Amino acid sequence: MKNGVFIDGNVWNFVFDRKLDLAIELPADEFSICHTREAEFEIPVGKLELDVFITSTLARCNIQTGSYLGFADDSKPADEQRFGGFDVGRFASDEQIAFIASEKASSVVRPTKLQKREADISLWRRDCSTPSC
Repeated sequence: MKNGVFIDGNVWNFVFDRKLDLAIELPADEFSICHTREAEFEIPVGKLELDVFITSTLARCNIQTGSYLGFADDSKPADEQRFGGFDVGRFASDEQIAFIASEKASSVVRPTKLQKREADISLWRRDCSTPSC
């Protein structure tokens, strides 16, 4: 059985600076690599070499986006939705829902279009015990 690994958006600079190859460090026969929908917003853009590195690593390592099942937020455009729909999002446990509800993201919206702490809150309670996102 594969080990599930969720990576945070800020890992890209770390991996890029150290010239790490996630296909070698986390081989596909042993690991299933995922990131949250919120982490997609944090992927650095505007630095050509880093952008190419991220895009190619996402494809080569088949890094999947994991989102919770939920309904659309009418206050956000389609490309800023956090939840996945049917056949996209995964169910959250009662404990995960309670944790997320107990944590509050700042009302400050960052340039990534995320509220401060929003990506961290989404990642904190992820269950990596299953190999899928």
